[in-house]
Amino acid sequence: MKILEMDIVVDAIIYAQGLGITLLTVVVGKEMLFRYILQDSGDEVADPAKIIIRIAKSVAIIMSVPWIVTTIYKFGTTLAIDVAKLEGGGFGSPAGKGSLKDMLKAFSALQYLPLFILIMVVSIVILMFIIVIQASIRAAELAFLAVAGCFMAVSLMNPNSEMYSSWWRQLLALSLAQASQLLLIKIGFESLQTMFKGPEQALLGFCLFFGVLIVAIKVPTILKEHIHSTGTGKMSSSSGQQFSMMAVSRMVMKK
Repeated sequence: MKILEMDIVVDAIIYAQGLGITLLTVVVGKEMLFRYILQDSGDEVADPAKIIIRIAKSVAIIMSVPWIVTTIYKFGTTLAIDVAKLEGGGFGSPAGKGSLKDMLKAFSALQYLPLFILIMVVSIVILMFIIVIQASIRAAELAFLAVAGCFMAVSLMNPNSEMYSSWWRQLLALSLAQASQLLLIKIGFESLQTMFKGPEQALLGFCLFFGVLIVAIKVPTILKEHIHSTGTGKMSSSSGQQFSMMAVSRMVMKK
């Protein structure tokens, strides 16, 4: 969350909001011009109430993009904290009933596969490093989404546009990724508890941990595909628009 408090990010968001309002003004002007031309030629024109509603939604979201991004990501962080409190997923937990000494004994029993074990250990270290890097990348993506959202909101003037919905799905997937990856990592460490049950189980637990980390790396992509295919993102997008208008209304009332 600290990246959203950086001066350059704050200034970039404010600048993007100004450009978003300017772009919205141009779009509304074009809409009014086309409406005048159609009305003058006797053609049917869209209900002005619908146009006003779309303008209000666009303005509300442009002004509340930082609040939307912060709130949704904090929600994902709350989920991650709850996942971290789940039992298991650590050495010496009641489920494992083992210790680091027991794990080393299990490793020593696998001396007939030293090259395989070495490759697995190196691979797991690399995978864990990739997951840490992904967490850093999410911070950069969060800052970018906070800036880009100001432009995506202008697309709400076009009822057939999917730009804002796509932005919302991206934000939702980004916010849920941390909790999902943490859950898988805890499952992976829990699978290592089988190492305390003998050499055969040790090899199985090691392979399971490796497999779980592979899935953890793919989680962000899986979430995006799932949110897109199930329609969850579109449903949440409509709710986000309503929350944005409520937030702006409260800000105006306070002033």
